Amino acid sequence: MNRLKKDFNSSKFFWFLAYITIFSFVVILFIWSKKIEDESYKIANTYARLYPLLLDNRLPDDIRSFLFDEILKNSVVPFIITDKDGNIQTWKGFKITVEEAKKDSSKLKKIKKILKRIDKKNPPIPLYYNFKDTTIVIGYLHYENLTNIGIVESMPIILFFITLIFAYITFTGYRILQEREKEIIFQALMKETAHQLGTPISSILGWIDILREEFKENNIIDKEKILEYLDEIQKDADRLKTINHRFEYIGSLPEKKEGNINKTITKVCEYFKKRIPKNIRLYTSLAAVPNLYYNEVLIEWVFENLIKNSIDALYKVKDAVIYIETLYDDKKDEIVINFWDNGVGIPSDIRDKIFDSGFTTKNKGWGLGLTLVKRIIEDYHHGSIVLKESIPYKKTLFEIRLKVR
Repeated sequence: MNRLKKDFNSSKFFWFLAYITIFSFVVILFIWSKKIEDESYKIANTYARLYPLLLDNRLPDDIRSFLFDEILKNSVVPFIITDKDGNIQTWKGFKITVEEAKKDSSKLKKIKKILKRIDKKNPPIPLYYNFKDTTIVIGYLHYENLTNIGIVESMPIILFFITLIFAYITFTGYRILQEREKEIIFQALMKETAHQLGTPISSILGWIDILREEFKENNIIDKEKILEYLDEIQKDADRLKTINHRFEYIGSLPEKKEGNINKTITKVCEYFKKRIPKNIRLYTSLAAVPNLYYNEVLIEWVFENLIKNSIDALYKVKDAVIYIETLYDDKKDEIVINFWDNGVGIPSDIRDKIFDSGFTTKNKGWGLGLTLVKRIIEDYHHGSIVLKESIPYKKTLFEIRLKVR
């Protein structure tokens, strides 16, 4: 089950959707704001042309009354009318009425402040009056945007709070995902621990059964055989100790010592040769290579994981082969390790994912094996591991390179 991968993809989709949502909101808000500003100007401009008509005595009273009561009085655009010298004459659409300002001078001062504020946003519109074929300016209409524009004007504050909320959600979501990831990694490590312990424990139990049968069937005890069995039990016991050391290295910088990689590979292969299925043959071709500094416990873990993966890939193969070869690249001063088997292979569509944390093709897998291999080789030993080729039932080859100096 690809739990880590599924959680990662879910989180990616969540953040993508969140960013798309807020981006769309901002774009729509911007378009809406511009549209309202344009509408406000159109309405205010219309009022500016209508207002001088109220002063025209040539129009019938009922028309002038209609213009005032039905249009200007019910204006959706707040406005202030001033004479040509800037003295306030009247206004509409603000909380303070003309009647209130006449009784309280402090309220008139507030209207003057409003006048200064709206003039900074929208330039006043001249009021033209035709008199004896001459057009004169009799005053100015100072207008606020539509009443609803208050929401738009508050948008910097609103967006600030939206950003804070979004940041909080992001932080909270990140913390939740972190906790979930820790939980999954912890579960995976427990699974890996059980998997690591499985082979030596099963092997020890197997040797005990063999010893028991040996004692039942033979009255004469073959000391050499007993010692051989005890040696194998000792190897499994040592491996349990090694597994314990491996997990101690997690989260810390492992110590490196000078050694020969061939000896480590031989040690791992000798252990597995007596414990792998009978249909699998494990071969090595180890060329003379220089010593290098490495952590033997972790490098053993690398080859054990690779061998276990090969065993899983070879369960249906009759003449199954695992082959490990070492070479020395003197031009690059690197030790090259070719590891291959003739198992089922790796499909081309998942080859770029096999080292990803959480990726696995096994129903009960946790996708940590190759991830740990890559981390040990590349992060701890500054080497490289790549899948060079994969031909089903012929050859699946991994190449590992480790720098000598």
